Amino acid sequence: FHAQHWMPEQGLPSDSGYSLDIAGDGQLWIGTTEGLARFDGRRFEVFDRRTDATLPSNEVWWVDAHDDGSLTVALASGALLHGVPGRFE
Repeated sequence: FHAQHWMPEQGLPSDSGYSLDIAGDGQLWIGTTEGLARFDGRRFEVFDRRTDATLPSNEVWWVDAHDDGSLTVALASGALLHGVPGRFE
């Protein structure tokens, strides 16, 4: 068993994470106070209001990765979104 601690210095958008889920392709999705992050085992890719106009808020309380590659995310604002980064509805 191996555990690792990630912080903003490693690319995570915030040191406060609310939710995580592992997608079928092995990528880890993390909902944080400062955006949604995807981790491929080496680096983080951050999706927030600066990089994704379809996100109405950065505070992601819950993320669920589906077998078809899509995500369902719940935001602190009360919005429930479905889709993929850049195409959330």
